[in-house]
Amino acid sequence: SLLMGAKSTTKRKLETGSKTGVLNLSDRKLSTFPPKLLRPPVSSSSSADFAKLRALDLSRNRLQVLDKEDLSVLTQLRTLNLQGNAIISAGRALAALVALQTLDLSDNRLETLPLLPTKALKSVNVSGNALVLLDFPHAQHSCGGSSGGVNNDTTIAGPPVFSKLKEWNASRNRIVGIAAAFFQQCIKLERLDVSHNQLETVVGDVSLLKKLNFLDVSS
Repeated sequence: SLLMGAKSTTKRKLETGSKTGVLNLSDRKLSTFPPKLLRPPVSSSSSADFAKLRALDLSRNRLQVLDKEDLSVLTQLRTLNLQGNAIISAGRALAALVALQTLDLSDNRLETLPLLPTKALKSVNVSGNALVLLDFPHAQHSCGGSSGGVNNDTTIAGPPVFSKLKEWNASRNRIVGIAAAFFQQCIKLERLDVSHNQLETVVGDVSLLKKLNFLDVSS
């Protein structure tokens, strides 16, 4: 049957991804994370070690909510594509991805930005959502990492600072304002696209973005 065939294809993709570190599960009609992705390996020699995934594509599925448990195993993930789902909330799930460099959350249903990882993130795409304000959650975040299996993260109260973030795409939302803190937290930005929004207020100093070479605020 078609259903059995889809399940078989997903199983093969999971097996391949655990070996190659690159997993493509786009267009699989998934409404939840595949259970196998959530389990840590049984042993260091386990063939299904998803903790070593570097790239995960879950685009064009039916995901609505991301839980921290969904992603906590994926500590080496560098690229995550969640484009074209129906995500309304991500909570703290994404903040656990300390190695993440590229994040695509475009064409979902987010009304506020989720907590994001700060250590390695370079590119974020949140275009095509329902964001009203470009601002980061003011919450506790971690910096640092782990060494020899010991967690050396330090918890800091306050807004996150993205030391490597270069590209930010927030076009096609409902954004009416950009918070002052946004520019202070993203001082390494080179590209900022907030086109096709409803911008009324930009609070703060854009000149803080000294490396900015592309800015689009067109409507």
